[in-house]
Amino acid sequence: MGAPFFRRYTPTEGLSSLTIHALTGDSQGRIYAGTGNGVDRLDPESGKVEHYTTSDGLPSGVIQAAYSDRRGNLWFATRHGIARLVPGTLQSPRPPPAVRIMTVKVRSIERPVSAAGETSLSGLLLRPDEDQVEFGFTAPRFRASSELLYQYRLDGAPSAEWSHFSSARSVNFANLPPGSYRFVVQAASPGGLRVASPASVAFRILPPFWSTWWFQLGAVTFLLGIAYGSFRYRMQLVLEREQLRMRIATDLHDDIGSSLSRIAIWSEVALQQADRSGNRVPQPLAQIGGLAREMIDSMSDIVWAVNPKFDRFTDLASRMRRYVSDLGVGTNLPISFTIHREDRHASIGPVPRREVFLVFKEALNNVLRHAGCTECSASLSVDARWLTLRVRDNGRGFDAEIRGSGQGLDGMARRAERLGGTLLVESAPGRGTKIELRVPRSVHDRTAWKGPHLGRWSLPGVFRLLWGIGDSRRDR
Repeated sequence: MGAPFFRRYTPTEGLSSLTIHALTGDSQGRIYAGTGNGVDRLDPESGKVEHYTTSDGLPSGVIQAAYSDRRGNLWFATRHGIARLVPGTLQSPRPPPAVRIMTVKVRSIERPVSAAGETSLSGLLLRPDEDQVEFGFTAPRFRASSELLYQYRLDGAPSAEWSHFSSARSVNFANLPPGSYRFVVQAASPGGLRVASPASVAFRILPPFWSTWWFQLGAVTFLLGIAYGSFRYRMQLVLEREQLRMRIATDLHDDIGSSLSRIAIWSEVALQQADRSGNRVPQPLAQIGGLAREMIDSMSDIVWAVNPKFDRFTDLASRMRRYVSDLGVGTNLPISFTIHREDRHASIGPVPRREVFLVFKEALNNVLRHAGCTECSASLSVDARWLTLRVRDNGRGFDAEIRGSGQGLDGMARRAERLGGTLLVESAPGRGTKIELRVPRSVHDRTAWKGPHLGRWSLPGVFRLLWGIGDSRRDR
């Protein structure tokens, strides 16, 4: 004979109580346990437990004695009587009826439910703040309804699994997030017979308005409208600025430029007439003529700088090449001018274009006046972000740490700093001079409003992004 095998039975396995007052068995090997709640019949082979109470003919009270006679009849005695049970005549207990939902409470406020209960409810809509729901249920008309066990689950919840069987007839769910749910409950007898059709309640907790699709769509549309309006406004400002620059260039050329030209012409006529008559030429008249011609040259540079027609790298290079050509007339100094990586589609902003040209003029003038060189070279290059100017000579040089007031290096450095660039000066006595200016291709107004930093996609960030798009589109 093998070792004995023990198996534990508790109410979890279907027993009605842990207190057993009497035990007996029938000819088929089934065990009958008398408790204070009736008789439990256990089939060791299947593990199935069936329960019999006063509704099946047992007398009330605690089963104090159980006996099996020679004919196989079972006898159970209580203080209130005795009952005989013939195992062959037993019928399986009837299954419990359908479970019914008796009450639905939302934040302790009852919702309308039929007095007879409902087996199915749907279409229950709850506000975002109605996140606490309680359900009451039962299985009426069952002969021993007080002994039913219930099991439930909430579909749509993070853990939508069946609960353990319990005799509780209500359940409460709190802090439910917005979403669609379905509460399902079913009943079972202690013997394990389950109801065929469980009861259910379908409900939905609405999300807050800021989480709805129509609000999010409206918010996205609103932001896109702001972005588009900002883009249109920026483009309008760009066009107005271009038109203003064109008007300024035209006015300077037509009005002030023509007036200075007349002054220079009349001063030249006056000088010629004085020469023919043999009279002495007044010094102020000669100074007026020279000053007028200098102002014409300066005005020409200003008109060129503000005219949007010349916002190209090739325009700047052509202007520099022409200045080198004009400067070489009347001087014996050979000046070479080289352009690296010339790109006709490269756009140069009006501010760096003007400042770079003025630094170029100042550097060449310094070479002619101070360098005493025999060779001079200049180069201009452009890449995706930077504009670079280099001027080199083989003249007498100077100590770069002690800059003379007449060489204009401090002014060049200030221009580079205003543009957000750098100015590098390399020189030594007797070893020539090298000047390198490196500035951004496009310089924006540094006094423009800047909102607080809220991330790349914040509203001020979007405006700044659109501002840059407007500039790049204009440059193309």
